[in-house]
Amino acid sequence: MSLEGETETPPEITQSLPPPSKDATLPLKSSLNAQGQKVYQTLFKKNYNTVFLTVYLAATILSWGWEVSTRDPTQNKLILFIFHRLLGLTFVTAFISNWVQAKGLIGEKGILPMKETLKLFERFGSKSKLSFPTVFWFNSSDQYLQYTCGVGLLTSVLYTLNILSPYALLVSCICHCSLKVVGREFYALQFDNLLLDTGFFALLTILPSALPFPTGYSQLSSNFYDNTTVWLLRWLLFRLMFSSGLCKIVSRDPVWRSGMALKYHYWTQPMPNKISWYANQLPLSVHKISCWAHFVVEIALPFAVFVPYGKIAFWSCLGLIGLQVAILATGNYGFFNILSILLPLLLLDDKFVPQFLANAILPLKPEYIFSTASIFGLVLAVLSLALFSATIALSLIPLAKVTKFSAKTILPSTAYKMYALLAPFGILNYYGLFARMTTGRKEILIQGSNDLKEWKEYEFIYKAGDVKKTPYFVIGHLPRLDWRMWFCQFEYFSNESLNWFDSFLEGLLKGNNDILDLLEKNPFKESPPRFIKCMKCDYVFASPEEKKEGNFWSRASEPKLYWPIVTLKNNQMCYLLSK
Repeated sequence: MSLEGETETPPEITQSLPPPSKDATLPLKSSLNAQGQKVYQTLFKKNYNTVFLTVYLAATILSWGWEVSTRDPTQNKLILFIFHRLLGLTFVTAFISNWVQAKGLIGEKGILPMKETLKLFERFGSKSKLSFPTVFWFNSSDQYLQYTCGVGLLTSVLYTLNILSPYALLVSCICHCSLKVVGREFYALQFDNLLLDTGFFALLTILPSALPFPTGYSQLSSNFYDNTTVWLLRWLLFRLMFSSGLCKIVSRDPVWRSGMALKYHYWTQPMPNKISWYANQLPLSVHKISCWAHFVVEIALPFAVFVPYGKIAFWSCLGLIGLQVAILATGNYGFFNILSILLPLLLLDDKFVPQFLANAILPLKPEYIFSTASIFGLVLAVLSLALFSATIALSLIPLAKVTKFSAKTILPSTAYKMYALLAPFGILNYYGLFARMTTGRKEILIQGSNDLKEWKEYEFIYKAGDVKKTPYFVIGHLPRLDWRMWFCQFEYFSNESLNWFDSFLEGLLKGNNDILDLLEKNPFKESPPRFIKCMKCDYVFASPEEKKEGNFWSRASEPKLYWPIVTLKNNQMCYLLSK
């Protein structure tokens, strides 16, 4: 039987053909292979770093040079105003999301208490506060945690309303960074890094209004700074999208390369929503076309960063936003999609702003163009040049993870030390979601019992569990415990040391209300259970027939023990059975 796309040779012809001569074919084949390898080694592998660095520097410097020398900053002041206001709303959403779950995650009785985390950080000695920058060094109580979320929310609202914008944005970034540092696994997400990365470069565009410059004008120096800082925000868009697309190719994942990724994506992603099921029912041909279109959008369209405003930038903006809207409609990714929608707006100029919206904005005086006295304008020009140089150099480090470029052969050790200092602040991060597509889904089911016979299941708010429960559709909110539970199917926790999963189970055994508030259903409301076990089960979307019966999920296998049964002994959790 032939494979699809091949043809069989009739038997009578096959029998009449002489056997192939190995002596005639092998030398030629090996010779061609040797020549090909030699060309590859000479033209590509040995000179890859040089070629990559040349293209990288040429593209960035020429694009930036065009930006600062020809562009009038006033042509996108409305777009920039809209961007800042929407970014403020994103921070508002993030802090509301943090406020409702931070106590259960990192509070005094939370899964990973901040006090314990700070004790771990103190092992680094005198450098601990610099290596782990957080306001919780001053106070790690629940009350201070709530204050931090409240202050972050307040300043985000002020920033959204364009009140003391530079100071408000700075405080919002400090508060979120503080939560990220002590949040450990629950905040170790690219989402938080992208929020801080965007906040930092957005802050640069409005920074001069917070500086005590005297009145005066130096338009050339002002334009130089304004155009540079906007270009750095657009460079963030390029890093985000291009890295996210390229990492899927470099990973050599056969699922992505075959165009079959979307056949699995909708039901294996961390948090599907109700629309995901319908998207999964689309024909395989649509999944493949969508997959290839996804590569075009993520890898090709970001290069619009390097072209002037115009039709190319406009259609690239629409393509990038369209992809993010499609992802947002079929999955829950917190505020990540919102940020990924905001950044492409910076490819546009003010002529794309609807007139009714422009008329509403203009009375608010959206001035982000700062002209200062000549000497201070010169300071801004030097500062912008330093920011551009540092950003382009340090961006090589995360890009090297995707492109296989050896940055260590180019950058001095000082650059790596500087990058390490910036890492805790979430600046200049590596981006690359779903480099390898997951082709299965295993859910961890948490069950409790008082007699080891009758087991009752805890239900999460967003995580799959009950097969009849339709997932919620949420925008902006990121349920961090539910999200982290998805990673458990790939993780194994050591029984010898306490980890977040053990701490979570211990909280359930003790009936910790702060932790229980993170769940939707607690089957032991009167008193906590004596025993808890964790089962692992394969999940898939329900078939159309099962969907008609009210099911959203289907359990594709019998649940198996994922974790030893645990109980309390002397108020300390212990394992009842060995794994």
